[in-house]
Order: sequence, then C-alpha cells, then structure tokens
Amino acid sequence: MKKEWMKNIPNVITCLRIALVFVFEIYFIRSMYIEGLIVYGIAFLSDVIDGYLARRFGWVSDVGKLLDPFADKLMLITALVCLALKGMIPMWILILIGVKEFTMCLAGIILFKRGVVVQANIIGKISTGLWTLAIASSILSAIYTPIGAVTYRIVIAAAAFAVFTGVFYGAKYLFVNNKKGKQGE
Repeated sequence: MKKEWMKNIPNVITCLRIALVFVFEIYFIRSMYIEGLIVYGIAFLSDVIDGYLARRFGWVSDVGKLLDPFADKLMLITALVCLALKGMIPMWILILIGVKEFTMCLAGIILFKRGVVVQANIIGKISTGLWTLAIASSILSAIYTPIGAVTYRIVIAAAAFAVFTGVFYGAKYLFVNNKKGKQGE
C-alpha cells in the first residue's frame, strides 16, 4: 500500500520548480547565463518528472492541474522578460506571448469557476518543448553569437506555435463550455 503523502510528490516538485524561476532570474540578471541555462534545464526536467509521476501512479490532483501550468507560464514569461530586457529576443515576442498567456490564464480561471479544469495535452507539451529549445538557444546565442540567426528562427517558430496553441485551446474550451452550458438549460 502506497503511503498517502506520496500523492503530493508531483505538487512538491512543481512548487520547487516555481522556486527555480527566481533562481533562474537571479542568474540571468547577473549575466550568469550557463548557470541560468542549467537551472532552466532542471526546471524543464522537473516538469517532465512531476507529470510522469502524477500520471504513472494516479497522483493527478486538481491542485496539480492548476499549479503545473502556472509554474510553466511563470518560468516562460520570466525567461522571456529576461531575454527581451537584455535584447536577446525582440520585445514584440514578449508582448505577444505575454498577452497570449495572460488571456489563457484569465480564460482558465473563468472556466475553473464554471467547473471546467483546463488540462495540457500533446499540443501544449510540444509548445513547451519548442519554448525550451528557443530559450536555451537564445541563452546560448548570448555566449556563442554564431547561432543567432538560427535562434531567431527557433524563437519565431515557438511564438507561431504558441499562438496556434492559444487558438486551439480557446476554440476547444469555448466549444466545450458552450456545449456544457447548453446542456444545462
């Protein structure tokens, strides 16, 4: 019999990932890019691990369904702010993705109040993977400038896919919410 406290392991890992956001930011502000990249990588791996544990052992919780995407969005926006302020990515990327993430958070809160918990799917995970690649590439291009042109293309691809995921989730949950509302009438 598994101990009851073990079901909280994914949420504890997610909380540690939230703490890593601030560690990443400190390293980045101090131009300690390799250390920041390592912290970003650890955060990404912890996201993979907590998701695996939650699904594998049935430790999925409503708290985790909300906390995990919050941690992802916090890390993404923090990294984009750091990169934009240092001139490593265009400011319009930060604004575009910031508006998209804010809109998704707001919609998620509204849906949650209506009894719908928005969960990530494969499209969201691909988007997270693309952003991880784009951010890692952007940080590395600060150290090794020859990869700058490739980095720009990766950042644009990640931004385009992120907009696609926003539209996808918006359409999916708007349809689900409208359908659910009509069934209740």
